[in-house]
Amino acid sequence: MALLQPPLKFARERISMTPAAQIQTTTELLHTFHTQALPADGVLHHFFWKHRFVGSKDRQIIQSWVFSFYLSLASTLWIAQRLDPQLSRLSDLRVLLGLFLIRHNFLTYEAIHLLCDGQKHHPSPLKEHERRVLIAVASLHNATLPPEVLHEISEHWCTLLQASLGYALPLIAASLNQQASNDLRINTLKIPIDQGRVYTFQSAFPLTVILFTLQGISKLKTRDPSSSVILFILKPAWMCQIIALAPAAKHSRWLYLHVC
Repeated sequence: MALLQPPLKFARERISMTPAAQIQTTTELLHTFHTQALPADGVLHHFFWKHRFVGSKDRQIIQSWVFSFYLSLASTLWIAQRLDPQLSRLSDLRVLLGLFLIRHNFLTYEAIHLLCDGQKHHPSPLKEHERRVLIAVASLHNATLPPEVLHEISEHWCTLLQASLGYALPLIAASLNQQASNDLRINTLKIPIDQGRVYTFQSAFPLTVILFTLQGISKLKTRDPSSSVILFILKPAWMCQIIALAPAAKHSRWLYLHVC
């Protein structure tokens, strides 16, 4: 009797993406978010499931760029439209991404200019108006930016936090914009959403949550503001640390909160 052979297992080799391919992939993902009514985490999950050969380091970089881009979208648009009033969010995603990468020190203008060479899986060469914008933002000084742009907080909330926090505002703003490492879920169907009201939740540790809708807030934009919220989550005073803020997914009963 023939010996039974174990089934062969085929594993596609992991590949490393070039920085140019990372820029192109991130741009295409951002375009998908703007053209399809899907939450960002779902689009990313589907993309990396479909492209399982992409390495973990590349996944981490792309996810970091995507979520950091959206956290700083309001200030990125503010700067872009003052450098070039013709810029629009959808048609100029590539230059907006480049502006974001330069301003937050992920890449230099010189590196982006070289990486946009039009090769396969690489971004096409920069156009003249794109070069002008990216060169200008590379020489931009933070001292020239208004506080709400510098700290990535809407003007309304920046004014309120400045009045109550004073010199601590930059540290608090930096904490709010840190990339998260863990998740916490709250069932939004059981929370009466109200503008600016404070709630306390029983959890593994006490949480004070300032909950408000996206109506009239320029920090983050969604297609359906009534179903989305932002939360500032504060640990108790003895821990002295703001945890994070995050938007709810579209039409989702669960609000995913990233916890630093």
